[in-house]
Amino acid sequence: MQQLNIGQNANIQSNPSSLPELRAYCQSDSISLDRLRSIFINIFFLYYLGHPLDCTTYDYDILLVDICKNEHVTYEIVQCVIEHVPGAASVVTTRGFTPLHFLCMNKNVTQEIVRCVIGGNSDALLAQDEFGMTPLMILCHNRAVDETVAEEILTLFLETFPIHSAIGALTGNPQAAVEVVKFLLTFAPSVVSQELNGMTNAYPLIYACFEIKASNLSSGLEVIKLLYNAYPQAIVNAEEIFRLGIDISNFVDAVRDFINEQLRYATQASNLQLVRTQDGNGRLPLHHALEEDAPLGTIKLLVQADPATLQIPDSDGSLPLHIAASEYECPNVIKYLLDNCRTSLLVAKDCWGNTPLHYACQEGRYDVIEMLLTQYPNAPVATRNVDGDLPIQLLLDFDDHIYEESADYASCIFLLLKASPEMWMSNENLVLALTS
Repeated sequence: MQQLNIGQNANIQSNPSSLPELRAYCQSDSISLDRLRSIFINIFFLYYLGHPLDCTTYDYDILLVDICKNEHVTYEIVQCVIEHVPGAASVVTTRGFTPLHFLCMNKNVTQEIVRCVIGGNSDALLAQDEFGMTPLMILCHNRAVDETVAEEILTLFLETFPIHSAIGALTGNPQAAVEVVKFLLTFAPSVVSQELNGMTNAYPLIYACFEIKASNLSSGLEVIKLLYNAYPQAIVNAEEIFRLGIDISNFVDAVRDFINEQLRYATQASNLQLVRTQDGNGRLPLHHALEEDAPLGTIKLLVQADPATLQIPDSDGSLPLHIAASEYECPNVIKYLLDNCRTSLLVAKDCWGNTPLHYACQEGRYDVIEMLLTQYPNAPVATRNVDGDLPIQLLLDFDDHIYEESADYASCIFLLLKASPEMWMSNENLVLALTS
């Protein structure tokens, strides 16, 4: 639709009824909620009585564009238009602009107004005008809007961004889909529980499983692992849908295997007695999941089922944290375990007197060592095991000497020394080891 060039000071009738007159009023300085509501009631009352109008009710959609361009726009006025003209939020001008585009150009836009328009048409978030600009891009170029307000709207955009659309990009641009999903999960984690078109339990994880084909398998698996780790409850809440997808062979083999494995863990996590059951070696399902390098999402399900299991050792005195520090591939899992229990577990010893830091050093887990020393001030750098070894000594004895010249190796040695300089200055054997 072509925007009329009507000035804000145009002469407005006391009760405009024609579309041009009403558009002029919506662009004017004198617009008010009470008068606009009265006008709508009058117009639609006449329409339903059978009086001829100069346009159809559909043509009134354009009024929201006029309102969104008006610097006197308010939440109540926008809500009034959407209430009386339900399709107004979905209107697109001949140049590709939606009401949301114009809102993002308006210096007096607020998060509340944007939320109202998005509620009427969430697809507008992805709409591009004739220049390829989305509302978000326009907002970023709007220097007239208050910075705090702009940040609030940006947060809203991310939280309401249709993540299913990003996942759908797996078909055409798989790597771009991965990067957008990562971005959304980082800055708006709540998107992971969005349901598609209001359908119950139609989570992004389910949608992604059906989108993965042989041609996008690598990127697709990365996406479903990101989604699962962020919101593992999806596999619990929608178990029947996942099992149906497996039964009718709608998932490629690798996806089916991944989902089957996580459903197995989810079944364990749903049974509190099973979560607390130790095997012949005193190990819990949580110990085994960490040994098997289960995804972060699975670890979350087991921990959330009974957080007390974090403090239960096996027959060797190893807590789940000991297993994770020694064997688990991703340091984010170790951070999750520590952040969900008392960090005093970081100094817990097994039967050999080893702390989690000892095991990280023994296995040359540079990423884990760095995380423990930089994020947890009580990391036991000066604690000796039953053989009298400090964590740094185990790192110096690490078998894989090819890494001794690496920057990561040198950085970890430096961090260990920095954490307790008195420890090595008075230890002749350690000094000799460092200088040899």
